[in-house]
Parts: sequence; structure tokens; C-alpha cells
Amino acid sequence: NGPSMASFSKTPPQKIAFCVTGLAPGGAENNLVQLVERIDRAKFRPSVTSILPRPHRTVLLERLKKVGVEPRFLNYRHSRQYLAAVGSLTASLRTLQPALVHSFLFHANCVAASAARRAGQLPLVTGIRVAEPGRSWRQWWEQYATRDAVRCVCVSEDVRNHLAGRGVIPGKAVVIPCGVDLG
Repeated sequence: NGPSMASFSKTPPQKIAFCVTGLAPGGAENNLVQLVERIDRAKFRPSVTSILPRPHRTVLLERLKKVGVEPRFLNYRHSRQYLAAVGSLTASLRTLQPALVHSFLFHANCVAASAARRAGQLPLVTGIRVAEPGRSWRQWWEQYATRDAVRCVCVSEDVRNHLAGRGVIPGKAVVIPCGVDLG
């Protein structure tokens, strides 16, 4: 006659901190919003942080608000503010204490990687959306900054192959194509 099943509490939802360069309408930004809209709230509790200020076009913000997510804006506009952005995001992550940090796009990938490390070696998943030949300094910096990421989500095999050519560990790069809502 042990405890009944009803006496066991459910596992609380895991916090996921999504970080994006900005929230003006665009492909990556829309993909992030779709993910937040559709994530299983019984298992996960998302938050969204934008490195840039609040955009003038607010269609994505309205969609986030509909699902109960109020994004945070760090209000940084220039690469000279990199360390300040890392400090702000680090403080936010320390308060939030997420189980995972998931970043989208170059600037957010770099800032989130440094902040996740400083906030206590939080697991990081980055998002690489395009193969950018000819921007070697950006590629080098992103690869260096995100070296501790547990996964790198690529939107296509071409992007994954591009990363493999840059020396990204193949096991870290996974392809998850963008979904299309046919409704």
C-alpha cells in the first residue's frame, strides 16, 4: 500500500530561452515564432530575447503575445556593443535559469554562446540559415564563439555541407528544414 499515482507531481515544464538577432518580419524570425507558437507547453516554457530594439513592424510580436510570450529587447544596435549585449543576456539567463538556450542568426548565435557560457555553461543550440561564402571573418568568429554548442541546426543539406567544409563537427550539425503551414 504505497502512495497512489495521484500523489506524484508532474514534472514542471522546462524553460527554453530563445535568442534572435531581431524580431522584424523575416524567414528566421518567422521560424522562431512558429516554434514558440507550437511548442508543447506541458513540457516547455519558452522565452524570447532580441538583441536589437523592438521593430516598427510588430506582426511577429503580436503572434508571440497571443501565445503568452512577451519578448525582451536588449536594444543593442552595433557590434561595438557586443560585450554589453553579452552582459545583459547573461544576467537574463542567470535569472531565468533555462534548461536550454536556442539562438537564431549570426549576431544572436555569438552573443548567446558567450552568455550561455558565462551563465553557467548552459546547453546551447545554434541556428545557421545560410551558407555565406566570402565572409570568412564572420564564419571564423561564429565558429569560434559557438564552439561549445551541443547542436547546430541547419535548414538544408547545403548549409550543413558548407559547415562541414569549415570544419564544424559533423555530429553537431543537424538538418531540420523549415516547416510550411499548409493551412
